[in-house]
Amino acid sequence: MNDPGPGQTWIQKRNQEQQRTHDLAQGLKGQFLAGITGVDQETETYTVVSHGGQVKVRALFPFQSRSAWMRGMPEVGSGVLMSFRTDSDEPEATRFYDRDSFENVKKFNEEQVAYRPLDPGELDFASNGLAQHYFGARPVQDRSAGAMW
Repeated sequence: MNDPGPGQTWIQKRNQEQQRTHDLAQGLKGQFLAGITGVDQETETYTVVSHGGQVKVRALFPFQSRSAWMRGMPEVGSGVLMSFRTDSDEPEATRFYDRDSFENVKKFNEEQVAYRPLDPGELDFASNGLAQHYFGARPVQDRSAGAMW
């Protein structure tokens, strides 16, 4: 057991650690998987459902300032890895995932989708409206929009 913090006794520290262990076992702390069931673009929130029920969470973006931003809203049906904030115990997204990514690479090789396999260091951005921006490992950049095949 770590040294108790300032103003904290060993018994309080032990009780705090026992409570955290209990919360982890109950899924009340730590990370959990959820599915997205709703998106609200007006409030930039989305609804997730997991073993703990349903909750609406605020969308977080990789970068956002007053005059520049990098944003994206998840789609209904996407998976999300959630974790609880330590300062407020509110859930927030850690990362999003698509359960069919391996199938999408296969479809790309069959020229059915634009989801290409990536080499280390490459970046690929795409919207569901078929706009795409690809940065290759070599000095290559592809931009496209609309029907591609």
